[in-house]
Amino acid sequence: MAQRILLINDLCGYGTISLSAMSSILERMHYQTSPLPTALVSSTLNRQQVALLDTSSYVRDAFVAWDALGVRFDAIATGFIASEDEAEAIEGFCRKKAQEGALVFVDPIMGDNGALYKRVDPSTVERMRRLVAISDYTVPNATEACLLAGIDPAEVASFSKARVLELVERLRDAGASSLAITSCVVEGTDCVVGYDEKADEEFLLPIDYIPRYFAGTGDIFSSIVLGKVMQHENLKEATALAMQTVHTLIARHQDQEDVFLGLPLEEETELLDSLA
Repeated sequence: MAQRILLINDLCGYGTISLSAMSSILERMHYQTSPLPTALVSSTLNRQQVALLDTSSYVRDAFVAWDALGVRFDAIATGFIASEDEAEAIEGFCRKKAQEGALVFVDPIMGDNGALYKRVDPSTVERMRRLVAISDYTVPNATEACLLAGIDPAEVASFSKARVLELVERLRDAGASSLAITSCVVEGTDCVVGYDEKADEEFLLPIDYIPRYFAGTGDIFSSIVLGKVMQHENLKEATALAMQTVHTLIARHQDQEDVFLGLPLEEETELLDSLA
């Protein structure tokens, strides 16, 4: 039987991003997915106007129902969290399922480009710190990593190698186990920086950067990393594959006019099937 992954993230009404992208990729990798929307959002949180419906009560009720039915998950992946009430429920459920053997994978979606997203409260940082402390894997971008580590992200446009490794150590001191930090600029080079606890290995992987933004690339990246580490690939190799796949997708579709639709995963079945 295929392994089942609980996907806890927002459900976006415009574009193949967040839960839509994650389910598409992981199901192509032959996992069963259970999407749990933390919020219904009209479009990505970096748009000028966004409608958002908090689904905290549904999240709590879903956890109660699954426990009553004895539903088992092999992994839980968390993303955007809409409220403190929701964060407490998710944290409690993750702790319980981790004790039952589930892998906990956290994408602490809060902000980018040195600032929090619109509609994201500063108190979200502490909620995410609590989740990171119980995670097996964490995949923040550089802005989110700085916020989690208590560093002002607006002051770190570029890192020295020593400074970015200090950031990794701060997150480990805060309880993170294995992690991969995206969107880092290290001594002028775009990189993903991380640490694999199982291998006791730090890594710094240069990115063949294409200067073209698309919504949902972080969801694609984190889904591939999750899928590969569940296949017992080490984090450095999983990260390198995720980077290459995102690069390939952007290169193929960089002329797409509406970047907020995300990348057209429905056109890339052969590429996604190769990930299995």
